[in-house]
Formats: sequence, structure tokens, C-alpha cells
Amino acid sequence: MRNQVIMPFDSLLMVKDIGYGKSTVAWTHPDRLLDFHVFLYITSGRFQVIEDGVEYVLNEGDTFFLHKGLHHWGTPGVTLPGTSWYWIHFRDEIDPLQSFQQEKSAFSCEHAGTPLMPEQYKERILLPKRLQPSSPMHIRSKLKLLLELYHSPASCRPLLLSLRTAELFIELYQESGQAEHASKATATVSKILAYLEACNLSSKFNAQALAEHMNMNYGYLSTLFTKKVGVSIHTYFTRMRIHQAMELLKQPAYNISEVSFQLGFSSPYHFSHMFKKTCGLSPSQYLVEIYRS
Repeated sequence: MRNQVIMPFDSLLMVKDIGYGKSTVAWTHPDRLLDFHVFLYITSGRFQVIEDGVEYVLNEGDTFFLHKGLHHWGTPGVTLPGTSWYWIHFRDEIDPLQSFQQEKSAFSCEHAGTPLMPEQYKERILLPKRLQPSSPMHIRSKLKLLLELYHSPASCRPLLLSLRTAELFIELYQESGQAEHASKATATVSKILAYLEACNLSSKFNAQALAEHMNMNYGYLSTLFTKKVGVSIHTYFTRMRIHQAMELLKQPAYNISEVSFQLGFSSPYHFSHMFKKTCGLSPSQYLVEIYRS
């Protein structure tokens, strides 16, 4: 859907204000152009807004995002008297000239229980333009609490508003189905992940073996995997080996050379190089951190 709002992982949403409105008489959305996004949740009635020439008529239980920098307005007689809604006005730090390329499966292809890499915080998700959540009472409760927090003198109020608003938006994203596409591509990536999980981590990655197992061209598999997960198959497999090395290094029975040999690296030097490239620390620095903790 056009003009969806992008939510970044590496910066906070900056909440401007939160409110609750009700049209006691015939009401028309004002004609305006804003430098911030608008989130709407309709609690009763019928609400009309036109954004960038496209009309949206929202009903009770609908959530909706208006994109900043786009002309939006309403026409008389469509929004019903008695209509009520919550709104959140918020900003982001995304460069409007920077295009959004490929949405990553941020929630479907994670290797559970492993350290998060810096590039994973550079991901972005497309928030659903319009959605009717399955639990309206839950959404209303969250919005009521957000409104109370907005009007409170709570310590760290901007930070709390940002975090709790982001949590609400992530819930809507997950429910929208955009986080988990039931598609052939997603199924293929899941099979690749299952294959990698079953691999012997003491051996080098074998691209030909994976291609034969999947009965597909490896170039296609590699491109698809990188789009969905954000790193290449080979890099993902290397991270699995390094994460296994991190666990082995926690055991007093293994030193750096032994772990390197155990996991089939060509030399301790190569192992140390890959370890630092993946974790940001050399194996010896990592051992120091273990003993400190």
C-alpha cells in the first residue's frame, strides 16, 4: 500500500503529542501539510481523511497512519457526528531522500539465543497503513495508558512515551502479517536455516551440498537469503561457528588454539580474524571479558 510509514530500529520515535477527540457535531478534517506522522485509532463512528488525493473512510476499530509531508484533508458530511478517535503525532530521523529498498524479515529469520549484530539495528519495517486489530480492547487500553503518561509529570516521560509507542506500533506490524509472509520465498529461507542448523560446525560451509539438498541454484538461494535475512548464507554460517566458539571458550578445558582446531579453521590466526570480525573482540579479549564477569 502506498505512503506507508517506515519505522527504524536504530533511532527513537519522537512523540510530539497524544490526544483523544470526539466530534459532537458534523466535523471535517482540516486541510493541512505536516512535518510529522500521524497515528489514528477510531474508537467509534466513521472518520474520513484524504491523503495525497486518496480517500480513506475509517470505521470503529481501524488503525491508520498518515505520512508526514503529504497533503491531507477532509470533505464535509462524511465523518459522522459522535465519531471518536485517539491520535499520536510523532517524528522520526529518517532522511526523506533515502529510499526504502527491501523489507527484511526482522522477526522470522533470527537465530534465537545468539548475540545481536550492529547491522541488525539498522533494519526498518513498514508499518501497516490501515489495520483492524483483533483485540480492540487491548489497543484502547494501551492508548489510554499512553494518554495518561503524556499528561503526567513522570520522570523520563519522553523516553517512556517513545518506547511504549514503539511497542504498540511493533504489535500492529506483527499482527498485520507483514512480518511473516506465508510465501514460497519465506519457506525456502526457513529450509535453508534448518539445513544450516543441522550442519557440522567443525566443517567449512559447502555451497554445492546446500544447492543439491535444496535442488535449486545456489546463486538464487544466496540472493534470496541475503534479502530476507540481511547477510549472506556463508556469513550466517560463519557466525554460527563463531557463536559455538564463544560457548567453547567459556569452558576451562579449551584454549584458543584448541577451539580453532575443534571448529575446523585453517589456523588460529584465521580463527582470530573471523572471531574479531564477527564479535568486535579478539578471542583473547573475549576471554578477558569472561573472566571479568
